[in-house]
Amino acid sequence: MLTGAEQTADFKTTELHKFSYVPDHFRRLLSLGTAETLTFPLSAPLRLSENQFSRSLAKIAYCTAVTRYGLQGFDRKTITDFILGNYPYAPFLVGGSTDAVLPSMPGLDHLIALAEIPINEVKTLLGFVRLFAKSGTAAEGMPIYTVVLGASVN
Repeated sequence: MLTGAEQTADFKTTELHKFSYVPDHFRRLLSLGTAETLTFPLSAPLRLSENQFSRSLAKIAYCTAVTRYGLQGFDRKTITDFILGNYPYAPFLVGGSTDAVLPSMPGLDHLIALAEIPINEVKTLLGFVRLFAKSGTAAEGMPIYTVVLGASVN
């Protein structure tokens, strides 16, 4: 929706990034030195349901929006249909980019933020979700996903 693309159920591009960051508490638990890394075997093909993951991100953003705006503060019809599996166009509502990933955010487990922006002259509520925000390096952390929640009624 944010790019003006047509509704589609096809993500077209799915990327998998492997991060080799090991949190300090894991290092202590496993008695790892600061330069040691953990390796986990990954076998191809990896199976990832973009739709299921997008619905999970939408649930997180939706619950946060309801706590801030209430059940009447935004048009919830499309996002709740999507969360319940009745709207097939996940890429129209949920997305992200790895083009410019921000550094990790020490001290912050997860980031969930809300913003209102105009889309086609309609004030629209967006959710931003960054899971494991403190994981990563000083140069690059986890991605931030965007969820279109619905038109704001305020």
